[in-house]
Amino acid sequence: MEITKKIAQAIIESRPVIDEMLVPFKGVEVSNVGFKDADGDPFEWEDGTEYAIVSFKAMSEYHFDRASEDFENEDYADACNHNLTLSVEATKARELISSTGVLVCHKIENKDGDMIVVVKSFKAIPAENAGTKLRTLGGKGKKDGKKSKIALAENDEVSIDDMRVALIKDGASKKDVKAMNDKKVAKAYAEL
Repeated sequence: MEITKKIAQAIIESRPVIDEMLVPFKGVEVSNVGFKDADGDPFEWEDGTEYAIVSFKAMSEYHFDRASEDFENEDYADACNHNLTLSVEATKARELISSTGVLVCHKIENKDGDMIVVVKSFKAIPAENAGTKLRTLGGKGKKDGKKSKIALAENDEVSIDDMRVALIKDGASKKDVKAMNDKKVAKAYAEL
């Protein structure tokens, strides 16, 4: 199924923007854990150790700006692909699938000499008050991360959690819905 404007907006606006360095942000979700590259080969560090790329339901200001740009250009699939990631040893990464926890970011200099925001650490813990900030795509400023409401239409607000509940009420198993990343939840919800 194609990612529509409505689905892309729901996904992007559900991701908190991490804009403070070395501050623990609680309630950040792991959205995906990838163990293989596009060719199907496992990711490996130079020493041969396998690792996974852990994607978080969170963005830096840079990611949000890129997502906004892609969204404005109606490239909705690419707009949903901007988020913070962390490379983690494969066996440890398996423990992070579908987890929520505390994310800490910092800035480092990349190979081009630019300062970029990267994930410094992530510790999986039970979800608590988020303490994270969301952005709206219309440039209308910050949203309170504690409510995590997503404006889908003028009078239609649905959070990702509400979408999950609706899917379960529609007959999907709790286990299957919990295992879905936000993109899959939004897609399934749109098909209800």
